[in-house]
Amino acid sequence: MVAQGAGPWAALRRAERRKKPIVIAMRVSFWIPANLSWDETLAAGRTAVSLGCSGLWIADHFMPMAAKPADGPTHEAFTLMAALAATVPDVRIGSMVTGNTYRNPAVLAK
Repeated sequence: MVAQGAGPWAALRRAERRKKPIVIAMRVSFWIPANLSWDETLAAGRTAVSLGCSGLWIADHFMPMAAKPADGPTHEAFTLMAALAATVPDVRIGSMVTGNTYRNPAVLAK
């Protein structure tokens, strides 16, 4: 049970009572394809953050999401996220999807 005056809409109700303007912030994230070179990935991540993105996302696929096959390798998502976390400051990093057929859930949960 949520106490009165608490919850996600409490600040909105208080602002309405005081007749103050309501400011709602929207966060924007950026999806980095896993088939870019490391230099391109790092540049894309740093550029996205410098432009105001608050998150970077990587898809956990072994094949790129493209109309035709990629010529080069595709990076492993969790290794790529760790490398981005070490080199791009002040950003949230996550996996858009995680394949449950090749990721052991118990190991992943650690």
